[in-house]
This record gives sequence, C-alpha cells and structure tokens, in this order.
Amino acid sequence: MSNKSFISNVFGTEETARLFNLYRIGTSAKWGGSTVFWQTDDAGRTRTGKVMLYNP
Repeated sequence: MSNKSFISNVFGTEETARLFNLYRIGTSAKWGGSTVFWQTDDAGRTRTGKVMLYNP
C-alpha cells in the first residue's frame, strides 16, 4: 500500500489530493513508490526533493 493510499483511507481522496498539492508531496519509483517531499524557494522554484521510503 502506498503512502497516498494509506492517507486516502484516513482522510478521503479529495482531502488527500489537496494536502499532496499544498505540501508538494509526490512519489518516486526510486525505491518502489517512495515518497518525495519537494523543496521550493521563495520564488516558487523547485530546488531539490527529499526521497524517503516508509515501511507500509
């Protein structure tokens, strides 16, 4: 189960989509669906992302 699926089960799909957009959370194929937390500067430009793998 992906992190997005887990959160959708808790908050619902609409709220999950809103939160993922608000906090710029994504997924990566690097480690089998790991989570990416994108980091942006004050001008809204993406500078880097932190990839984290959570144990479902």
